[in-house]
Amino acid sequence: MRILCLTENLGQGGAERQIVELATLLKHNAHETSLLLYHEASHFRPAADNAMVPVTVLKQAGRFQKLRAIRKHLREWRPDIVVAYKTIPSTYAEIAGLPGRSWRLIVSERNHSHRGPTLGFKTRMLVHHLSDAVVCNSNAQYELIRKHASSLSAKTFHVANCLNLGHFRPATEHERPVAASEPIRLLVLGRVDWPKNPLRLCEAVHSVREQHGIDVVVDWYGNSFLNNGKPGPQSGCYLKTMQCIQERAAQAWFRLHEPVRDVRELLWRSDALMLASLYEGFSNVIGEAMACGKPVLASVAGDNVRLVEEGSNGFLFDPLRVDDIARAIVRFARLAIHARAAFGMEGRRRAEALLSPERFLKEYEAIFAYVRRGQ
Repeated sequence: MRILCLTENLGQGGAERQIVELATLLKHNAHETSLLLYHEASHFRPAADNAMVPVTVLKQAGRFQKLRAIRKHLREWRPDIVVAYKTIPSTYAEIAGLPGRSWRLIVSERNHSHRGPTLGFKTRMLVHHLSDAVVCNSNAQYELIRKHASSLSAKTFHVANCLNLGHFRPATEHERPVAASEPIRLLVLGRVDWPKNPLRLCEAVHSVREQHGIDVVVDWYGNSFLNNGKPGPQSGCYLKTMQCIQERAAQAWFRLHEPVRDVRELLWRSDALMLASLYEGFSNVIGEAMACGKPVLASVAGDNVRLVEEGSNGFLFDPLRVDDIARAIVRFARLAIHARAAFGMEGRRRAEALLSPERFLKEYEAIFAYVRRGQ
């Protein structure tokens, strides 16, 4: 089949990683596959190029111009199926098919609408009637659509993300750092913004250090939204976090870093992944940590509770309660080294069962068969 994958760009992000993974798997499974973008950001472009997946980047600026360019490209390339990732590309594809189209359309819901059926949610669901299938990467969003947009239930599917389990793997003996009881090294991967909850996390770590005497160090790698070192419109949370760090004299144990392209070695050097988000859909970073054999400390949000089993491969907590975040950190810190290793092994086992590329491809090809039956 001829399959076109549409998204905004290949910048650093979970959806961008996943659409390149999907295009690569389809290409390797003998489908004629192409990527269509309308912005230049190219963090994952090398992966697409290495897989020899053709990439087209449209240059049009305005929304109407983008829509016209997408419509023109689809008519010229003549795909059998279009797979659109993220909200705006999905909407462009849905409108581009009017008043009729020869190709089948699969759109995506890649965030969890944690506020419930808002006006925005209802509007998206209405527009999704122009598609042939809706794919949610989180079970939380899948259940929300089935409950609040029941007219879409028959064509809504849940496909969890996949991982390259050969790349994201536990460290070998010579790659593994020397085990130590202290400090406890917690790794955070994600942009520094309000939903990621950095202020409460900083307070919780401060509490653990002061009240329990446990040496905990947090290394946070993510976008600060600074522009050439100067604050931008989205830098407010970063600036507040820096203020919290300064007030707590926390520079040595709550450290903010620029994002990196490959996080595997960061995971290998950490004791556990920390994800204190206020809300989540499907967390790629949790999957990556599990695949690398690392325990996870995560908020009770979205699909986190499907990935992390309390007391088995990590600990869960209420992200609104500083004391509960601290409780999870203390519980982890008091585990023996061999118990932490057992948590990591269980996480790897769960990653192999839940996040394999083979499962991901099989589920997408089943959806392709479903939409083609509708022709």
